[in-house]
Amino acid sequence: MLTLSLTACGAAPHRPAPTKVVSKYLTAISEGDATTAARLDSEAVNNTYRTSTSDQDESDLGSLRTDSVLQSADERIEKVQVKTNPKSVQGEDDTLEIGFTYELNGKEHSSALTVHWSPESSEWVLEDSLTVQLFVDAQKSTVQTQSAPFRIVGIQDSLRPSEEGLPYMYLVYPGVYRVTADIPKGLLAPNTETSQTVTADTSGDARATFEVLELPTY
Repeated sequence: MLTLSLTACGAAPHRPAPTKVVSKYLTAISEGDATTAARLDSEAVNNTYRTSTSDQDESDLGSLRTDSVLQSADERIEKVQVKTNPKSVQGEDDTLEIGFTYELNGKEHSSALTVHWSPESSEWVLEDSLTVQLFVDAQKSTVQTQSAPFRIVGIQDSLRPSEEGLPYMYLVYPGVYRVTADIPKGLLAPNTETSQTVTADTSGDARATFEVLELPTY
């Protein structure tokens, strides 16, 4: 359940409360509605990650930000509370920071999102996203590591190398996910499980590393 007061300082009388867009965004993530979340944070995600052509080749921003993946997560964020006292950024009333808390995997997390007023659309727009970078690696040694093909609950096909190369980073929404390496068992190191549970939260990047005897070839 999300707790929110619609009274927010810093919002002009003729504008909706800036907390509303943050509330809608976090509610969508908590309910597994990645479609709505991705629509709300599309500008923020593109501005953050689409900085150059090379960056595009090394990341996959959309394959795991889907309803099926988010709804299939072992856990999603819950007990979301949005703070009702936005803080102006650099003294600008058109740019505000909205604080919030949520629980994931039994732990409380505290963070904030920045929003700005868009005169063109007459609405508050997210400048930040609540996305987490996920890395899935095959590791032979500390100096011999490469991105690994894998499966995750919610998608039918393995995410694996193509002619364009294997993205080294995938974006996900906060949650607990089951990642299964799509690596031949003969290449896995002894006692290496084929699946790992990965917690993706705002404290840092999420990573699943599978120890191998030899790096897979594609």
